[in-house]
Amino acid sequence: SMNALTVFRLKNRVQGWIAPDVTAQQCADLLLKPRNQPAKEWELASEQECQRINITDQISAAIWNPEGQKKILIMHGWESRASLMADMARRLSSMGFQVIVLDAPKHGLSLGEKSNVLTFADAIDQTIECLGPMDGTIAHSIGGIASSVAIERGLPLGRLVLLSCPARMDFVLWASTSFMGLSNSVANRCIQKVESQVGRPAKELNVASLLTSNQPDVLLMHCKSDLEIPFSDRSEEHTSELQSPDHLVCRL
Repeated sequence: SMNALTVFRLKNRVQGWIAPDVTAQQCADLLLKPRNQPAKEWELASEQECQRINITDQISAAIWNPEGQKKILIMHGWESRASLMADMARRLSSMGFQVIVLDAPKHGLSLGEKSNVLTFADAIDQTIECLGPMDGTIAHSIGGIASSVAIERGLPLGRLVLLSCPARMDFVLWASTSFMGLSNSVANRCIQKVESQVGRPAKELNVASLLTSNQPDVLLMHCKSDLEIPFSDRSEEHTSELQSPDHLVCRL
């Protein structure tokens, strides 16, 4: 018997042949609508260890060790949230850092009309405006692309650590549309609709080129067995394009 994923992909393939524009729009909406899963017990418990503040009336952040002099920002990835970063925040705060863990728009406790790489970057911008420059930033997955956009804008994020960060947003979108079972022509339409809603072409969201203007110190960490963001030859673009003694790459 066919599982739900097979049925979903088959439906998209057939519907894409009959009604390509409708199918492309439905899939674009799915790509821009994060699912917010219920918090686990340990996440709820971790909220007692930190302070919640409102960066804006829409954006929430968890602050660990607010007395710490050096500030580190943590930016989660797509469909993640601040509470899932609690273990990292706990360890860093125990070392004396003040740790600000952001909930991106429509993630965790944050609200918002829409969520994408650029609204993630906007939330980082608002956090800097509210709390001042960061000494360092740790960003996971899509949060890494958003942090790179923030650095391109000239925001003071300090030293940057990218965890399992895709090299390019267009690769992410192509992989996602392929996973959904879309033909190349419907996938193209879908990506154009995503770009139209986001407000920037996906090809411009290339981490290496985003970071070239302001050249921060960067540490790239990526697990070779990562299934969601594969450590492929394409990810090697990070390594080949970020050529500087200050840019370190760690393959786990």
